[in-house]
Amino acid sequence: MKRKQYIFLIIIILIISIPLIFLNCTGRDKSKMENRTLQEFPTLSSQDLTGSIERYFSDRIGFRDECVSANMYFNDSVFSKLEHPLYMYGKSGNIFKNIKGPRGYISYDSSFANFVIKASRYLKAKDIEFMFVFNPSKASVMNDRLPYGMNYDCIWKDQIQEVMKKEGINCVDNTDTLILKHLSGESVFNKKYDIFHWNDLGAFYGVNNIIENIVSHGELLPNSKDEFNIEVKSRKELPLSRYEIDEKEEVFLPKSNIENLSSEYDGELYTGSNHSGFGYYVNQNKLNKKDRIPKILVFQGSYMNGMGEKFLKNAFYEYVFVNGYDNLVDMDYYVNIFKPDLVILDVEEDTFLDGYGYESNMTNKVFNVGFNRDELSCIADCFDKVIVTRGKKLTKIVLKEVPSGVKDMYLEIGGNVYDVVTNVLGEKMVTIMNEDYSDDISFYYSE
Repeated sequence: MKRKQYIFLIIIILIISIPLIFLNCTGRDKSKMENRTLQEFPTLSSQDLTGSIERYFSDRIGFRDECVSANMYFNDSVFSKLEHPLYMYGKSGNIFKNIKGPRGYISYDSSFANFVIKASRYLKAKDIEFMFVFNPSKASVMNDRLPYGMNYDCIWKDQIQEVMKKEGINCVDNTDTLILKHLSGESVFNKKYDIFHWNDLGAFYGVNNIIENIVSHGELLPNSKDEFNIEVKSRKELPLSRYEIDEKEEVFLPKSNIENLSSEYDGELYTGSNHSGFGYYVNQNKLNKKDRIPKILVFQGSYMNGMGEKFLKNAFYEYVFVNGYDNLVDMDYYVNIFKPDLVILDVEEDTFLDGYGYESNMTNKVFNVGFNRDELSCIADCFDKVIVTRGKKLTKIVLKEVPSGVKDMYLEIGGNVYDVVTNVLGEKMVTIMNEDYSDDISFYYSE
């Protein structure tokens, strides 16, 4: 009898200890199933030390993902309930992102709107068109397919846009466009696969709505379906899970000859460490219209990555993008380099819901108010006062000394004026294309 008790005790100890042996101790690790960073081991100075330790072991215990998957399959097969940290079932076989509860207008929204107003004034002073684009979640578009008894609204996004519209900002909200397509029977979101984003058909309609609302469009035209090869792809697994599905999805492939120049800027162009996405594309099929189609710089989110961007590449001659999350505050840096005719800020509903963005950086950002030679002090012929670094594609010019009490700063190089920006090292600098560089440099500033 004692032998059986010992064996039972050993089994219990193994059951308890094996998950601890396989504890995930990797720093800054991310859960592929939940698309979030796992809890780090807290320091003694942590405010909620006990709770942080509990979350650490809960997040990192061995075989956690396998247990979550097993629990998901059990609840789905027995109770027809999708038990997953990210997903929930709706009507007619639709899957939605788990909705945590109602969301009102918060302080972040006000900070964001005020930053966008600052950016729009900066661009207006440089005679660059600006557009704010809002892309809705599946829940906002397919409200009628949410679980029975669930109400969902997105009134706060209207409040954000009202603040911007009072400033005269061109706001394009794709919500109504996609709702109308959904109600007419078109599938602008998949039933199950990648429900965090629109599908290619939704992107097709959304980007065309953006194009139709550009003021200085020149000879820019919306996309046509006959400009794409449309293939049907089979999707077998729900993203960020091990949940099997069987869904067909239409994928649009541009027929245009699109050249990817992005790699030419490797190692020279600064992008944020957390969200470093960048692309530079030229559509050779639009070459004969390049002077009559605006050059765009897009600060974009995940709706454009891989889906919406293919329709921008097809419609424009030159299309440049950077990931908007932590690069948006460096807008003046990118404008110096790429000199766009149009800047688009593309945001997604879920980026607000999940708290993306860097509120303090947006609040503290200061743009130059606009170059006026008559109101500025000037240091002419200041080549000996800068450090010039030439790369394969870009030239970086750093000011050695900056007069005290300086506010707005500009460099005039070869007759072109650029905004002096402060980089992550605290340097006052300008980065431009190699072909725009000249030794004829003057420094302008206001006090």
